[in-house]
Amino acid sequence: MPWKNGGGETREIYRFPEQGGDWQWRLSIADISSDGPFSSFPDCERALTLLSGEGMHCTIDGETVPVLPPHQTIRFSGEAQVSCRLLDGPTRDFNAIWRRDAWEISVEHRSMVGALWCIPEPEVQWFVYFLSGSGRIKDDPDSPLIAAGDGLALYPRKGEPRLVLEAHGEALWLKIRRR
Repeated sequence: MPWKNGGGETREIYRFPEQGGDWQWRLSIADISSDGPFSSFPDCERALTLLSGEGMHCTIDGETVPVLPPHQTIRFSGEAQVSCRLLDGPTRDFNAIWRRDAWEISVEHRSMVGALWCIPEPEVQWFVYFLSGSGRIKDDPDSPLIAAGDGLALYPRKGEPRLVLEAHGEALWLKIRRR
């Protein structure tokens, strides 16, 4: 889909709710091929993580912030005036955007080896975006193999002590909490 400001394109990979035009939060992958402004998203917060490329300098409301490999994340207000200057060619970026009055999203880069537990918490959802390696839900014969470039929405069920993901590699873990 085109960027809101028409300056590029993004691939939406997940949104909540999944149907309809108005989302509460969304996740996407954007390719940035030239310097320029970012779209404005009033009443939202944003997190951008560098997936590939040599990085960029983002100017956020007049302050320059580097976004460098490997997998640096920056967070900023959707109303902020943001532009970027690419350091050495195009980048690919993971983006989370959420309505600040209803949600809070944190993005953490993690190494994964073996079993990882996702413990049920009230009003919390998890999303895992695989940067490398692979994984699947333990003890679920229908669970597909998730590999680099894939995402997995994790919804531990109330009453279950945990959901176990068996994985190796690196991933972005998003904790998505309703306010």
